[in-house]
Amino acid sequence: MRALLFSLILSLSILFIDAASAVSEGDLAPDFTLPTLNGQESKSLSASQGKIRYLDFWASWCIACRVSIPDMIVLQQELGKERFKVIAISVDEWIDDATKFLSRYSMNYDNLSDPQGEIAEAYGLLAMPTSFVIDPEGWITLVHQGFKPGDMTAIRAHIDELLSLQPAEER
Repeated sequence: MRALLFSLILSLSILFIDAASAVSEGDLAPDFTLPTLNGQESKSLSASQGKIRYLDFWASWCIACRVSIPDMIVLQQELGKERFKVIAISVDEWIDDATKFLSRYSMNYDNLSDPQGEIAEAYGLLAMPTSFVIDPEGWITLVHQGFKPGDMTAIRAHIDELLSLQPAEER
């Protein structure tokens, strides 16, 4: 009985330590370089420094991702690429699953691949999908876990506010 109790306490401690290490609002976003899903090139977060970024972690098996992806397409289309960038990271272990899933969408933003989950781990993901709004200097200003219809309204308002704060010479 003591062994079972010890095991339970240890497991809960690890869970809380992992949760405490999750990237939060106000933290500097960890940089990364990952291959695109088609494997033809690699992209880094730092390459888009100076833009507001919407970083989204997703997977083909994630039902909520089916709701968020069309909203991200609209977000990128409406905000353009000059001052804003959507970056999506698939955590699918099998790249074919991710590419098959995305084949039903007309993508207008970068989709990267993290099959070993190293970047997902660096960001401390606790739910799927999880998105991060990152300001032009690289600071996380919003963390959003899960996704349901209507969520993009609040996220978009936050992004619009960040865009309005950019100095006139950057507009």
